[in-house]
Amino acid sequence: MFKRKAKVITVSGGKGGTGKTFVSVNLAALLASTLPVREIKNDVLSGNRVLLIDADYHLGNTHLLLGIKQHNYLDKVIDRELDIKEFISHTDFGVDLLSFGGDDKKISDADGKFNDAVLGELKKLEELYDWIIVDTGAGLNRTILNQIVFADHALLVLNPESTSLLDTYKLIKFIQLEKNRPKSLNIVINKTESLEEAQKTYSTLENTKIKFGVKIKTFMTGLVYLDKDLFTQSLSRGIPAVVLFPGSHYEQSFQQIADYVAKSNIVKNIDSFFEKLLIGSY
Repeated sequence: MFKRKAKVITVSGGKGGTGKTFVSVNLAALLASTLPVREIKNDVLSGNRVLLIDADYHLGNTHLLLGIKQHNYLDKVIDRELDIKEFISHTDFGVDLLSFGGDDKKISDADGKFNDAVLGELKKLEELYDWIIVDTGAGLNRTILNQIVFADHALLVLNPESTSLLDTYKLIKFIQLEKNRPKSLNIVINKTESLEEAQKTYSTLENTKIKFGVKIKTFMTGLVYLDKDLFTQSLSRGIPAVVLFPGSHYEQSFQQIADYVAKSNIVKNIDSFFEKLLIGSY
């Protein structure tokens, strides 16, 4: 009998450039490092218990931050029959990676045959992993809205720039219009120069919501400081910053975010995240 184990976190950021992939990768690595080691058995894909999904269909680059080569895209399952294990990339950081693919028309196709072929395998992942983190695509479309709506936790990555503030406000406004919208959204201020700048950025977002009557609750879940030098080293070496720089401000920032989602008892009242994502709303 199917029983969902994994809690799902979506990481979104409006248009590109907010750093949502950096946040996704480092949050995944931090959560993986806090999980107790378990024995590897034949019925699991690996000893890792955090699955990171790169859902940026056309411009996915999560593998670069994890220092691995691009693996099979999930949309290839339509062209040839492959076991779900063929699409999982394993890393040295306790994180497994699954890339949804290069063709959003295929992966979001509601064709029953496609869903039947893939859905059962995807649901197995919800039984095997403790956490599934979805790095959504940039911008806003129906697929991204569904990923946010059906997740247990929705993180929105916001920068201090005015364009990022506007994009995030628009995203929140559209989320509020959803029938099954989440009760609250978690805001991560990324690329901030200081705590004061992060607080000012969040206050501006809150004031904009109040001004235009957007009532969905938001919480400033954490902040990540701008550090071009450490970021460049992390990217060039393909190692998450929380792993490459233990004890750094990066580790402290992502520990705070991880603690928040880990200690929260929020679990969406749905049987399967993937079932809702691929088949339809409830």
